[in-house]
Amino acid sequence: MQLSLFHTTDFHSRCTTKNLLTGENYASSLAHVATFFAQRQTTLDNSLIIDTGDFLQGSAITAYLQYTQPQMTHPVISFFNHNHYDAVIPGNHEFDYEPATLTSLLLPLQAPLLAANLQTPLPNVASHLIVEKQGIRFLIIGLTIPVNTQKYHFAETETILQELLQTIPETHYDCLICAFHGGFTYDPLTKQQLFPVDSLNIGNQLLENFPMIDILLTGHQHQTLFGHACHSFYSQAGSYAQSLNELTLTLDYNALTQRWSLGDVTCHTHDLATYLPDPEFVTTTATIFEKTKIWLQEPLAKIATPLINFQPDACFQSPHRLIDLLQDFQQTWGRTQISTVSIPKSFALTDSQFCRHQLFQAFAYDDLLVTVSLKGSELLTALQRLGDFFYYNQLTQQIERTDEPNYFYDLWSGITYTIHVPAHNEKNWVTIEKVGHEAFSPTAQYEVTMNCFRACGGGGYPNFQEYITRQSSVPIQMLFADFLQQLSPNYEIQTQTALTVC
Repeated sequence: MQLSLFHTTDFHSRCTTKNLLTGENYASSLAHVATFFAQRQTTLDNSLIIDTGDFLQGSAITAYLQYTQPQMTHPVISFFNHNHYDAVIPGNHEFDYEPATLTSLLLPLQAPLLAANLQTPLPNVASHLIVEKQGIRFLIIGLTIPVNTQKYHFAETETILQELLQTIPETHYDCLICAFHGGFTYDPLTKQQLFPVDSLNIGNQLLENFPMIDILLTGHQHQTLFGHACHSFYSQAGSYAQSLNELTLTLDYNALTQRWSLGDVTCHTHDLATYLPDPEFVTTTATIFEKTKIWLQEPLAKIATPLINFQPDACFQSPHRLIDLLQDFQQTWGRTQISTVSIPKSFALTDSQFCRHQLFQAFAYDDLLVTVSLKGSELLTALQRLGDFFYYNQLTQQIERTDEPNYFYDLWSGITYTIHVPAHNEKNWVTIEKVGHEAFSPTAQYEVTMNCFRACGGGGYPNFQEYITRQSSVPIQMLFADFLQQLSPNYEIQTQTALTVC
């Protein structure tokens, strides 16, 4: 017996065919995924469709609905409902929203929301479900990433999975699918490191410690992966509606035990850019696209200093006024001397008018702001991660940036610090000279403002969740909008960053 499992992940609200900020066409979007499923409509009832998270956040449409049209169903939720998803797993960025806001966004979702390690109630949330397809019983267990622990509560992931499996008799199902939003720190086959070690991406531990898992579906890292390791098949299906994985499951029936068992699994990663956008989906999202565009053009404030010539790869060489502005905002909100800002991918303010759409350039994610209380030694550990972003190019004999994503790359203010990059293949190291005008002490306590993703260990940084002392109740973009609207007409951006890379 053969059966298809369609695995999607990390849509990040890519529900329009054009970029709301630039007007450029996307190579693919949910409209393209809609065409893919429409062409297979007659076979979907006998297939499994599972999404492993980060589906709401990533587009200004979500913010527009949240603040102006909270009664409307989000286009991604409508997409899940129309295609009869069997299960949806919340990703870490679903927890960027307040529980009440997330509840409102998820209420129309018809598919079960699976998250065994989530202990905060949400609509239709469950730890697992058993789905029967063509007489084969699939146990699907959902696991998410524990973040934003000030507002959401989680059980320890491996512990809750072990306890749950002990309560479900093996005779109740034929195939065990674990759908996990996180990913891997190293390739399960080659053991080559893929990402910095952190506490969020425990896919390798799940494969090694739970050999009873037949298929592990993953996400979060925006990779396309498939393979077999530690008795289990594993899949990761890309991001931003650019691809999805179609797994073909071969199952064998044992007449003696009267149960099915998983034999082989093959995978076809579909390039969704090769499909035309579905006209019906484009039509249904056209109105919200236009309304969001108008909302994004609303002026917020005038900035005396034009924020032009922003080059993210050069920020460590010459501080840019945009970064100084963002640092000032975060320090003001957090009432802290120290702040760390993730570098935007691009930004341009050619005149003095700061509009709403530039909020979403300055802060790419609908994250929250937090303050954390750190010892000097913990602060230095966080800065050591920043040192990983630089290397000495022997050909150019210059210090250059690695190609890791911009939102992993931070600049700090309120401290004077140096990143040492040796010319020979030795590990970089970081020193902190001053905090404000005072000498740095590894035993002193310091208050720092940063985004919640970073505080929770995102991007391979240390996990500081237990040190969070304050957390915003609305996303960064909205806080920044309030900050801009309250600026004095005479406001001048002050230089904040004191970094040397040598």
